[in-house]
Amino acid sequence: MNRIAIIGAGVSGLTMGRLLATHASVTVFESDSRPGGLIKCARVDGNLFHTCGGHVFNTRREDVLDFFWGIFDRDRDFVKADRNSVVKMPDGAEIPYPIENHAYMLDDDTLRAVIADVAGMRAAGSEPANFEEFLRKQFGDTLYRLYFGPYNRKVWRRDLSDVPLSWLEGKLPMPAPEEILYNNIRRVKEKAFVHSSFYYERQGGSQFIADTLAEGLDLRCSSPVSRLDRQADGGWLVDGEI
Repeated sequence: MNRIAIIGAGVSGLTMGRLLATHASVTVFESDSRPGGLIKCARVDGNLFHTCGGHVFNTRREDVLDFFWGIFDRDRDFVKADRNSVVKMPDGAEIPYPIENHAYMLDDDTLRAVIADVAGMRAAGSEPANFEEFLRKQFGDTLYRLYFGPYNRKVWRRDLSDVPLSWLEGKLPMPAPEEILYNNIRRVKEKAFVHSSFYYERQGGSQFIADTLAEGLDLRCSSPVSRLDRQADGGWLVDGEI
């Protein structure tokens, strides 16, 4: 049987390990003392924290969902909850998410600016060339300045004008200007927005996902890989091991 080495026991490395383990002998090397990569969790003073970053799994591909739910028991391992979050404004006000549906809760001057932005969204103009232009065109300059710009700069940690749009197509449902106005006038409690509900792990946060993916794998934690050597037969030595 062929031998395969995977370097890194993040969610991608662990997933590949499970997929390849039916066809080869797989060893996963991880420099940290536990698997998880960016989805690792830890308890601090009795509270569970995502210590690294990403913790939302989202896909529209049925084969990916089938793979995921083939490993986990939805009813036993997870609890479903509707999203209940707010956007903290500079003046201390808390505006429910999604902010564009709750513009009526903003102060008068800001609301007037939002209305002016939305009213002009149908004006002819060039197509957005980057993520910043897309957000400004989709939600207007006022909401971009108050929320969409700061939030996405925090998430992506880069100038949004440098983020291309190639990854965005088909991923996020976006409201039309008429929807934004209607939802504010009728005060609609929309549930169709992205990530409107979640399946939360009952125990351990997303560390539970990493630990479950790691089950049955030849996982070597606390094993940083410092050297790879190509062999004459096309194989590799991983720190001197074939």
